[in-house]
Amino acid sequence: MEKLDLSVNLGRVKFKNPLLAASGTFGYGEEFSNLEDLSIWAGFVAKTLTLHPKSGNPSPRIYEAECGVINSIGLENPGLEYFLINKIEILSKFNTNVFISIYGRNINEWQSLVEKIEASAGRNIVGFELNLSCPNLKGKIISYSLKETSRIIKDLRHRTKKLLIPKLSFSGRIADIAKVCMDCGADAVTLINTLPAMAVDINSQKPVLGAKSGGLSGPAIKPVALNAVYQVYRALKAPLIASGGVFNYKDVLEFMLAGAKLVQLGTVNFVDFKAAEKCLKGLEYYCRQKNIRKLERIIGKANEKM
Repeated sequence: MEKLDLSVNLGRVKFKNPLLAASGTFGYGEEFSNLEDLSIWAGFVAKTLTLHPKSGNPSPRIYEAECGVINSIGLENPGLEYFLINKIEILSKFNTNVFISIYGRNINEWQSLVEKIEASAGRNIVGFELNLSCPNLKGKIISYSLKETSRIIKDLRHRTKKLLIPKLSFSGRIADIAKVCMDCGADAVTLINTLPAMAVDINSQKPVLGAKSGGLSGPAIKPVALNAVYQVYRALKAPLIASGGVFNYKDVLEFMLAGAKLVQLGTVNFVDFKAAEKCLKGLEYYCRQKNIRKLERIIGKANEKM
């Protein structure tokens, strides 16, 4: 029997399978390295990094809803200097591809993050995921502005040869925003970030979260994310990375059929640290049942004309 090929190519980078761990759910990898063999993953996205240390939002910052999780972490992280001294060497030792998620308050911060990480990164650090869509910060979500989004991507494109992947928030113009990203030099786009959400305590009669609102992740947002991938792929045929409510191999297949090259597992990592291993076994089973030799060939099949 011909060997089954689960690999996916994105730009110059080859991924052994379509599974990535999403930013904010996998730390810097070391948190999971004692629980599983990280080499089973095609890669992971490290927790979002900012130029200066960030303490994040006031507690409580996590609420378990009936259909997912609402978080208002607020990009808590140790900052670039600490990262370069204490974390980047650890990341470089993992036998899998790594993306660094970054966020800048202005263009100078975006530039500093890319240039300094670029200068220190090991070969397995293959790109940057640009967090243009965190709902847990004060101010407008960056990806809602075509002008600001294009400015950031155009500038960073000249500063790195690594993959540039803007992560977008859902909106009614998401295909237009994705097109701007690709036209400005992005290698792919990640769809989607968490959705703005909140919870209220009926006893205290106040919002549950310290920041009042946060971002909803988990199964509840999967249909929204799936529709976003489907619509953007249909409009652009662009390379896409899916994120939102993936819990099993069937979810992975749905996103790939809708048009995703790679699929991120996020909230499920808090529930089952063996999720990636189970998804891989499910993908292999599906391919053998359907006599599929190369998984990449199913990408966008649900978008083909009937």
